[in-house]
Amino acid sequence: MPIMINSMNSTSTDNLNLAIRPRFKEEVPFSQEEIMSRLKKALLQPDARCKGKVVGSLAILDIPEKDCHFWSPQLSIAVEVSETAGHSLLRGMYGPAPSVWLTILFIYSFLGLAMMFVLILGSGNYYLGRPVTVLYAFPLLAFLAASLYLVSQAGQRLGKRQMSTLNDFLHQSLE
Repeated sequence: MPIMINSMNSTSTDNLNLAIRPRFKEEVPFSQEEIMSRLKKALLQPDARCKGKVVGSLAILDIPEKDCHFWSPQLSIAVEVSETAGHSLLRGMYGPAPSVWLTILFIYSFLGLAMMFVLILGSGNYYLGRPVTVLYAFPLLAFLAASLYLVSQAGQRLGKRQMSTLNDFLHQSLE
């Protein structure tokens, strides 16, 4: 019986959400131990399309290094005991490599703090009757933030096929 994750067919690449770090949650008819055992077994196959680590109730699936690029995604999976007997709750999150995610988060934080600083300094100067030329930096910072968002979305589109590969690998290992 194929496992449906987020109502996605295992062959569909069009349904994968292009949200920032897409997530899914699904109840599956296997125990935690069975799911982890199946993932380990699938990862050890010589023709496995993914590489990864399985530790306890957590697993991380990656694209093999030969197919990897800067925007290659990874799938983080957590398995929890479900309220339904014999079932488990599978939670997954697609995202870029931690170094890419941290870099984007750092740049967003920097831009956000810079925008706040510019607004505070500009409004303070305005109320003191001084020139508010510092406020001209705000549209530039907003443009940089929007550009970063667009670049990250383009990068995610580059990794969409690999997201589908991770999704298909998960489906096949749980069949």
